[in-house]
Amino acid sequence: MSTTASTITASQELTPLLGPRVDVDVEADDEGQQQQQQQPPASASASDNQVRYMLLLPLLLCHMTVSTMGLNPLNQFVLLRVCSVPEYAVCAKDPAVQRSAAFWVQAISLAIAVPTFFVSPLLGLLLDKVGRRPILFLPFIAVLLPSAAVLLIKHFDLSLWLLVAADLVKGLLGGNAVFVMAVYSMMADLTTGETRTRMFYLKEAFSLFGFSFGPFIGGLIYDRLGLEAVFTTIVIAESCILLYAFLFIKETLPESKRKPFRPSTTTPTTPSNSNNNTEQDHSDSLNPLIHLSHSIKSLSKLFSTRTPTIFALINATGALTQSGYTFIFFFVPSKRFGWDSYESGRFLMVGSFCRFAYFAFVVPSVIWWFHQGRDAAGKVGVELNVIRAGLVTYVVTLCAYGLVQEGWEYYCIIPFYSFASSALPTLRSLLSKTIPQDSQGRLFASLEVLQSSASLLSHIVMPFVFRQTVGTVPEAMCYIVAGMWGFALLGTFFVRVEELVVNAVGQV
Repeated sequence: MSTTASTITASQELTPLLGPRVDVDVEADDEGQQQQQQQPPASASASDNQVRYMLLLPLLLCHMTVSTMGLNPLNQFVLLRVCSVPEYAVCAKDPAVQRSAAFWVQAISLAIAVPTFFVSPLLGLLLDKVGRRPILFLPFIAVLLPSAAVLLIKHFDLSLWLLVAADLVKGLLGGNAVFVMAVYSMMADLTTGETRTRMFYLKEAFSLFGFSFGPFIGGLIYDRLGLEAVFTTIVIAESCILLYAFLFIKETLPESKRKPFRPSTTTPTTPSNSNNNTEQDHSDSLNPLIHLSHSIKSLSKLFSTRTPTIFALINATGALTQSGYTFIFFFVPSKRFGWDSYESGRFLMVGSFCRFAYFAFVVPSVIWWFHQGRDAAGKVGVELNVIRAGLVTYVVTLCAYGLVQEGWEYYCIIPFYSFASSALPTLRSLLSKTIPQDSQGRLFASLEVLQSSASLLSHIVMPFVFRQTVGTVPEAMCYIVAGMWGFALLGTFFVRVEELVVNAVGQV
């Protein structure tokens, strides 16, 4: 007798209203349960979900804008802090100063990346157990603490180690990773498989727009009013964003669909039950190491077939290149062309408009157009080609950044480079369609483990490479990152479309 049939028999003995015993095929029953889990909450209509989704977009835009306002001003502040000359133009061209600044950038980055690596699996579990909304407030606090630390360092002339300590706490709160996990999980709750790719693009449009627009605002304020004005603005604005989230962002995961907390003590009746209960107790533990282990096990399920394995590794490539962009778009042009935080922010703002156009209009429209009249395999093929096109663009444009001789040439490349960012949201959308609703948090937490590992490696390797090359070939970072995306591109040609089609059945 199957396990499912045994469960039904036991239920009949306690509940006489159930019909006569029926043997149920386990695989068919499991598929039915998964399809039921994929549906949006029954308590919320499609129009309600759309309204709640739209309320998330201002939160995305404002938080990403405010949280990135201090990136370039902080880099410029660190350069001046480690330089014996108060002239920024002189400091930026000094390889020794660049190497020293790279050390502090590395220390700050690792202070965030290391604890995030350990706590993100626990936070991913809590997303599925306590809901999305409580976890969503952590990244707002994580922005406020380092900003306050910068103000204290500047006002009282304290050591940069205070900022490292504040960023360590930021990492313990999950950093930006928990914001990404929470928002992706909430958006997965509010969308269906048919609309999710387009909605994920809209999410990327708003978040990347804010991510690129924020440095310009921060650089402008720094240029006109100074460092303290930048981080005072961040503290005030982020506090307002926290208030907005408290008032307008509602829970998207109904209690009926949350993974329950199991009792910490049970009385097993058989040895096998004892093992199961022990595992369940551990699954509810607040020990982050246990959940790191569970997320690694969950991630290993993605590696059971070829295509999810390739997608997970490509997704991790984005994190592996992460630290390199700090040097490509700030430290390299600051040394070669004398860019300060304002000029770098203005460049990123131009990129933000390009990315916004791609994510909000161009790419979703192209995908919708090519989806028309195609079956499931054809639609997956369209999205896979979008991923490949984005990766090709990464390789070509990053090499072009390395070859430029004048600062204005950066602006000629950015409209093409911006399209490359369409690759990863498309990839994550395809992955999310294969996972039930009540496991979306665990999926993104498991992916975050891989991303955090890659990011951790990036924050160790990339600054080291830059320190070794800044005196001779500062643009070497452009070619290194381009090569990494080239390997990711090769991986897409080993993807099996049929695996994605089979896994996505039921996502309607």
